[in-house]
Amino acid sequence: MQAEQQISAERISLASLTVLSIKDFLHWLETSKNVGISTRNQRLAAIHSFFRYAQTENPEILFESQKILGIPLKKQPRPTIPHLSMNQVAYLMEQPIASTKKGRRDLALMSVFYDTAARVQELIDLKVYDVRLVPPATITLTGKGNKKKKCPNHG
Repeated sequence: MQAEQQISAERISLASLTVLSIKDFLHWLETSKNVGISTRNQRLAAIHSFFRYAQTENPEILFESQKILGIPLKKQPRPTIPHLSMNQVAYLMEQPIASTKKGRRDLALMSVFYDTAARVQELIDLKVYDVRLVPPATITLTGKGNKKKKCPNHG
């Protein structure tokens, strides 16, 4: 506010904090301060938190607070997740020593991960009755929200 609108910190009032001034602030953060989307979103989350409180204490700013609370967080581009080449997968699967008990266990876990694209928690939650070995062999995974997913078992 001081740098762009010549309003010193001690003169800032709730009336001067409008949806336009908040958007200008967020734009200023990104352009002048060169902050990333994550930092910008953290600042906006703090502003949202303040206005959720301020509107309960000052009902006269309810309308403007709701407009400010409506300012969305910016989406961050998600990086493309690289995949392993067939040679890398083969090398990885060769690492457990299959002649030992732990090696067979590790190879079985790695094979299930690879074949089912299971999350770690889904594999941790796996029960004996979730594994069907008679044809057609399947593994039933319980995912987020208690959703069940049947996967073919090639191992």
